[in-house]
Amino acid sequence: MLYDLTGQDVPWDKVHVIQVGRFALKEELAGRLRAAGHETCESSMIATRIELILIVSGAATATMLSQFFAPPPVLRLIYGEARTDGVSVALARQWGLLIFCVGALLIYAAFYPPVRAPILVFAVMEKVGLGGCACWAHRCAGRAL
Repeated sequence: MLYDLTGQDVPWDKVHVIQVGRFALKEELAGRLRAAGHETCESSMIATRIELILIVSGAATATMLSQFFAPPPVLRLIYGEARTDGVSVALARQWGLLIFCVGALLIYAAFYPPVRAPILVFAVMEKVGLGGCACWAHRCAGRAL
């Protein structure tokens, strides 16, 4: 639902706006910005395909649900080794479920634009953390931890 400045609901058929960055502008103002050489969000390649990008990256991220169901094989695939003690398996399962939830949130953000920014910030932090952990584990694989 879209709200006006007073907080009242505005029906979609009464609204004619264009998304520019984080701001919704009337088409007339957006036209002036384009004429002045400013790039609007609608002309950006990523912005025009953001739903597809979020769905594909969310689906790829959600495949980590396999780590919830089969932690040792997935850990061996990612890190090159897998511990099988109870605590390690429990943490691996929880981590797989967490990563799956991030993928589900990315797919949700594809269909609900108001939550995209915070979900993308969270997903980027999670992916950087996962990549950092994987690189650290491969780097330390030859040494005792």
